[in-house]
Amino acid sequence: DGYGNVHALDATNGVTLWTQSTGDTVDSSPVVDHGIVYVGSDDHYLYAMSARTGQVIWRQRTGGPIDSSPAVAEGIVYIGSADHDVYAFDAGNGQLRWRRPTGGAVVDTPFASRGEVYVGSKNGDLYALDAKTGARLWRYRLGGSVVSSPFVSRGVVYVGNSMNNDSGSLYAITTSGHLVWVRQTDGEVDSSPVAAYGFVYVGTDNNAVLGVSLAGTSRLGATGRG
Repeated sequence: DGYGNVHALDATNGVTLWTQSTGDTVDSSPVVDHGIVYVGSDDHYLYAMSARTGQVIWRQRTGGPIDSSPAVAEGIVYIGSADHDVYAFDAGNGQLRWRRPTGGAVVDTPFASRGEVYVGSKNGDLYALDAKTGARLWRYRLGGSVVSSPFVSRGVVYVGNSMNNDSGSLYAITTSGHLVWVRQTDGEVDSSPVAAYGFVYVGTDNNAVLGVSLAGTSRLGATGRG
């Protein structure tokens, strides 16, 4: 919350089970995996807490405030920071596995799939990183700002961006870094897209939910890789 606290509530009646403090505002959403709650704070730390008691198991410092929600896969926690870096920590003991710089603040949630991690940056780029080493596999230039969390389905990465003129776009990019299609939206795309029932759905800041066929609408011919 705004006071730097993480709260656990009983799902059946809403009674508070425990409250644990961090050093600053908590803007990111907690993630629970194997009985551990992972959450970032504006105090620059990623916390691992017992889901049963709230006791801090470990915490690890990043170089900036954390607005990104963590992603957990194969025993590793992936998180972005306002210091422009993506971090990978051991989920059990918090040991740093790797740290990879991007060109801007990372506030979206990374998406881990098939040994790769996809994450956007406020410098307008989408990055594909090796999940074990953090090595950059490819980068795609979307432009504007990327605060939309990527979503991967059937070999395609769906992600949105925001431009300075209150518009944005929804992109479909293969997991090898090639553009499939791009669809311009009437508002900025800050939410994470999700694909289901033959469509990809995303919210925009003009109070709309957009549903696009997975076939999309091709508007660009270049791949944009770099």
